Amino acid sequence: MKRVKGQADIIASVLLIVLVLAGIFVVWGISSKLVFNSKNQVSGIDALKVSVSIEKYSLNNSGAEIRVKRKGSGDLTGLKFIFYDKNNANIYSKEVNSNLPLESETQTYFINVNQVIKIKKISVVPVFGSNIGSESEKELDDVFVLNGS
Repeated sequence: MKRVKGQADIIASVLLIVLVLAGIFVVWGISSKLVFNSKNQVSGIDALKVSVSIEKYSLNNSGAEIRVKRKGSGDLTGLKFIFYDKNNANIYSKEVNSNLPLESETQTYFINVNQVIKIKKISVVPVFGSNIGSESEKELDDVFVLNGS
């Protein structure tokens, strides 16, 4: 009888080890997918680390000259400039993908507008591949008309 009991203890121990290993494989399968998926979405983290702000702007009939300051490090792939009307509606936007500011650098952009628009607010948004960061806005004192000429 004692011999049967000894075999039952061994079988129970082996089953317990098999269950623990199966649990480890299940947890690894789930966590590895999360880790590898988040590794491919690093630019989402960049959106939290990088910010841009409008330091200065000037407007003329054909467009806007906008000086942008970048803060933080990350993989910035573009800047999106957005012009809003007095009703806060997006009336014109343009994305710039070249001559981007480096970390803590200021860069000036001329946004040429090819249509007549009345703007009340200008904003800039950092772009990170398919993700975007926080919008920085500058309210104009009055509505300004860009003739697009």
